[in-house]
Amino acid sequence: APLDSDDDDDDDDVLEELLADADLAKAELAAQTRKKRAASGGLAYPTWPPGLDARIAVVAASTGGGVVDAAAVAAAIEGLGYSNVEVCDAVDALANEAKVASVIVVPDENFSPSSLAAAAAAPGAVASGGCVVLVSRQGATRTGSFDMAFRNARGALTRAREAEDAVTLECAKRNAAISYAVVRIGDVKKSAQGAKAAGLAVRPGDALDAASSPTTAATAVARAALVEPAARNVSFGVSGFTDESEVGWRDEFLRLDGPELARLEVGPKSADAPLEVVRDWLREWAGLWLKKGSGLTTPVELETTTQGAVLTFVPKTAAPRRRATKEGGVKVLVEPSPLDPSNLRVRAVRELYGPGL
Repeated sequence: APLDSDDDDDDDDVLEELLADADLAKAELAAQTRKKRAASGGLAYPTWPPGLDARIAVVAASTGGGVVDAAAVAAAIEGLGYSNVEVCDAVDALANEAKVASVIVVPDENFSPSSLAAAAAAPGAVASGGCVVLVSRQGATRTGSFDMAFRNARGALTRAREAEDAVTLECAKRNAAISYAVVRIGDVKKSAQGAKAAGLAVRPGDALDAASSPTTAATAVARAALVEPAARNVSFGVSGFTDESEVGWRDEFLRLDGPELARLEVGPKSADAPLEVVRDWLREWAGLWLKKGSGLTTPVELETTTQGAVLTFVPKTAAPRRRATKEGGVKVLVEPSPLDPSNLRVRAVRELYGPGL
């Protein structure tokens, strides 16, 4: 449903100022991205994914049990075809050798000081174009909620967030094109009995609160490090107990691209509802947001695509510090389901603010 309109001039002025500040921040981030790309031959991550002979390290920075089983992660990486995989207990063990293509940090359950140190040091062991993957906990950004506050009684979730911040900050500080992925895992259980949901789920941010099987957790971490392009420079949650196919894994990780805002299964294609009919309906629906009184406080422009439409937000007025620029938007598209091409689905995906953002 359309959002409620807000005609308060003061609120609009405050919003304009916030958007102006956001523009400046986005411009600075774009400049940093361009610097990294220039230093890397024009590509953000020129050597990713690495060749199958690349050196991959799994750092089991734990004095007790890890968030996931480090040996299982190494086995999952080998299952992807990589042969030069090593498991060590500290990033220091990698210091005197050639830098690695990817470092996966597996903290202990309590995110002890050794785990935090490994998270901060990992980017320094990665070659330009490589990737750091941190295994973290679901709820790391939600310690204010009652459920998560209870689980955080000993501060493990707070320290998990500190480890996440250490990885992202260290990767951002380096001129070399080093990417990161934060994989948030819930409880790891051998059986799905009592689990909230058994199917595979990959969601951007920290929205999940569900368990995983050891295989699902290890496979998700391995794929984030070496397979999935949408897992670059994002934090996301994983859960599930199913032995998913390659297509199923890729389709779930697709939710991180944008990221995806919504996914709706339409049903089987038919003579009455072929893809073209659903696409034309989407375009007509998108056009409703151009009309006065639609409920949007920021105007939008409409662009039709071969799969649907793109709604791009455009500022109403030009504040003194603002550039005439678009504010990102939402892409709505219809497509056959990869898991069952006879079925159609609609996806809403956040659009980029601009090149590199």
